[in-house]
Amino acid sequence: MQSVQKADGTFTTSMEETVNTIVARLFPLDHSPSETIEQREVRRMVAEYNSLEMAPPFSPWEIQGVLDQMAPRKAPGKDVITVEILRAIHKQCPMLLIHLLNKCLEIGCFPENWKSAKLVLLAKPGKEPSQAGSYRPICLLSVVSKAYDKLLTQRLTFLFHSKDRLHPRQHGFRVGRSCETANCSLWGAISSALSDRGRVCVISLDVAGAFDSVWRQSVLSRLVYAGCPINIFRVIRDYFLGRKVVFFHDTGQWAFRAERGVPQGSCSGPFLWNVVLDTALDVGLPEGCFIQAFANDLVLVVRGLTKEELEERGTLALQKLMAWGAQHNLTFNPSKTVLLPITFGGRLSLTDPPVITMNSTVLQASGGCRYLGVWWESGLTFLEHFKRVRRRVDVLSYRLSMVAGRFFTRREKIFFRIYKGALEPYILYGYGGWGHRLNFLKSQRFS
Repeated sequence: MQSVQKADGTFTTSMEETVNTIVARLFPLDHSPSETIEQREVRRMVAEYNSLEMAPPFSPWEIQGVLDQMAPRKAPGKDVITVEILRAIHKQCPMLLIHLLNKCLEIGCFPENWKSAKLVLLAKPGKEPSQAGSYRPICLLSVVSKAYDKLLTQRLTFLFHSKDRLHPRQHGFRVGRSCETANCSLWGAISSALSDRGRVCVISLDVAGAFDSVWRQSVLSRLVYAGCPINIFRVIRDYFLGRKVVFFHDTGQWAFRAERGVPQGSCSGPFLWNVVLDTALDVGLPEGCFIQAFANDLVLVVRGLTKEELEERGTLALQKLMAWGAQHNLTFNPSKTVLLPITFGGRLSLTDPPVITMNSTVLQASGGCRYLGVWWESGLTFLEHFKRVRRRVDVLSYRLSMVAGRFFTRREKIFFRIYKGALEPYILYGYGGWGHRLNFLKSQRFS
């Protein structure tokens, strides 16, 4: 790992200083004095929360089910206990884990040793290694803590589902939702807006450091609104306290506080992020606006009868979303936010795109953007997506035929099975977004 540039423009001169600089960028501290009046009220509400409801103990079947779901051969945390070791312990002495986890649930605690993660820093491909933001953190957590975390996540998921607190326009990390449903929903929103004969644009939003920056009090406040059982609430509150990441090196080891965001690599992280982001989907946006999410990928569809109305609504919608982000210590990155004017039918033009601003920065219009693996074009032809898929399938088919000829006979049944299992799913991926084009191509073929 080489020297990186510090905030004052100088470069680090030691490994410890380098790691400190990178961690300060990746794991920002929670600065309470800078909180707004609304945030202080949220903190007070969380601190005073109480409930008479207690969640029942974990059953042996719940614990066994979680252990069965855990993927083997994964890197362990600081305690070096692997999934295989934990399963062997549970098989020989099942009551040990049952009593341990249920006692933690009863007293509302998350053990201190389980809050410490082993930190590994990986350089992002194509990024300047001298910049602190060019590294991706990998946090290796205790396997026992992940089992406990998974049990809590299952209980919270059931709680929010039973109280209808899961937003229908969130497609990430939800049962029955996927990239396919997200692309289908996006096409439905665009086609509905186009049916009104107005001007339409799509804005793909980038939340800066989403999982690592979200305010933890916001997460706890969502549990309060859901009426979380008090013992689970106390566990999650303790779960966030005193968390650390530890970096190991030949010259020593350094521990750092992790005060913001949901723990990287945790089972509950995606769920806890989602319950906060769900509130963005309920923001009162201007008329003609539609918003949906896949985890931290937000996409906004804006419609206006005229180009001027479209610009006004789009800018106002972004202002409201930025205000929402400020409440949860989140920011949007204008340089990574994509504006896609829909030119279908000649309604808008790429040579004279709508002027929509985010934080005084004019969003740059693009003729196409990638959303959850599907290439969306301003003209909605999806020809570029089809070309990319075809090029990839041609390469895969050629390599497959070469391998087949070298290592086994070219039997049609084997080829057909590989095609159905590997190539066809790849070809049909994103059908919910581009599938309507097949009817158009068929009508062209037979006309």
